[in-house]
Amino acid sequence: MKPFSLTVIVALAITALAAGIAGAGDTKGPPCANMTAADETNYYRPTSSPQLQWVVILGAPACDSVTYTLDIYNFTGTTLLVDNLAPTGIAGNTVTFTYNFPSGTAPSDGVCLAGETLHKGRLADSAPDGDLCFPVASSSSGGGGGYH
Repeated sequence: MKPFSLTVIVALAITALAAGIAGAGDTKGPPCANMTAADETNYYRPTSSPQLQWVVILGAPACDSVTYTLDIYNFTGTTLLVDNLAPTGIAGNTVTFTYNFPSGTAPSDGVCLAGETLHKGRLADSAPDGDLCFPVASSSSGGGGGYH
């Protein structure tokens, strides 16, 4: 093989590798910091025993070098209600957040959710992409959009 051909092959391989890494979306960190979707088991129920559950799907199994948090806002996203909620469960590539609202404090119209991952103390990913938070109407369930 001629040196020129080998140089071209190596250059193409490096370009392909870089494209694959960049194709991971907007995440600035390892795949375990990439929030790719919200699970279909999510719910927000403001009545009797007010509770929120939000399950986020990661690009790879969770890792110790990443911190996962959830912020809960009022439905319009104008008032922060709960800041940096820690996960209540982590298994494989799913991170579960459950929050029980104190009596009389759950918004009746819904909440708006924003997730963050920090890799070694630096912001790696936030969701939803492009918006402050993902609105979840009262007594609703299901997944959410805006994750890459």
